[in-house]
Amino acid sequence: VSTQSTGGEYWTMAQLQPKSFFTKILRRFPPLEFSVAYGSGVFLQKGYDNAPAPQLDMILGVRDPARWHNKNLDMNPTDYAWPLSWCTGGMVAAVQDFGGAHMLYHPYIDVSLSLIHI
Repeated sequence: VSTQSTGGEYWTMAQLQPKSFFTKILRRFPPLEFSVAYGSGVFLQKGYDNAPAPQLDMILGVRDPARWHNKNLDMNPTDYAWPLSWCTGGMVAAVQDFGGAHMLYHPYIDVSLSLIHI
């Protein structure tokens, strides 16, 4: 199976990052309902042969955002920008619920394997 990007590069399913790569990243977070990874860090793309590690974007889905953020604030406080890093999980979840998409964007989280956007 192969797919073509808008830039004309082709990728095959064999060029995906190994499952162990994503397993290591997901272990640093509290339990999730689901996760989706996308971007140049998922599909090895033309032009990244000798370049720094490509960006990895992820969507993390949780059943109880307040509880999840409480756990993640304890485990990974540097994932949150100020002032959210000083909030409770419930307060972070309230900020998340404020927007129409009910998502909270955490750019530039360093997981020592890859720079990811969540």
